[in-house]
Amino acid sequence: MVERLESDYATVGFICSLPATFMCLGCPFVTLVLPKINHRFVAMLGGGLCGLCIIASAFFKNSVAVGIFLASSGVGLSMTFMPTVIALNDFFREKFVLVNTITLYGYTAGSMLLPIVMERSFEAYGYVGAFIILGGITFNLVACGATIRKAPRNAAT
Repeated sequence: MVERLESDYATVGFICSLPATFMCLGCPFVTLVLPKINHRFVAMLGGGLCGLCIIASAFFKNSVAVGIFLASSGVGLSMTFMPTVIALNDFFREKFVLVNTITLYGYTAGSMLLPIVMERSFEAYGYVGAFIILGGITFNLVACGATIRKAPRNAAT
């Protein structure tokens, strides 16, 4: 990315930290909107936004544009993350901490495997192709959002 954006490592590091930052910053705002809108719709919309923004960032060589798209992908992540956590809390009120910890292991496993996938994709398909593959992987959030449903009154405790 340093070569592609003709930038320095500090700027690229900052740009790459924007999705996680905006995911955390966006979560309180998403929770304000969720009581008014269907959780499934918000999560699916967020997954689509995240995937589209990651794919779009592949086609720009300007670090500001890439930063804006990656920050927007973080907003999409928050739109997917909060409905999922709320659904977990609704289904597993008494065991939420345990269940949430188990689900976060998937995030950790993905964080370990994704750099390997990106490195192999970069070697095979180049910079743009690797980002398209990353965006395609991110589009799986749409399917994850589609699985969200309301918990029955007598959900597992």
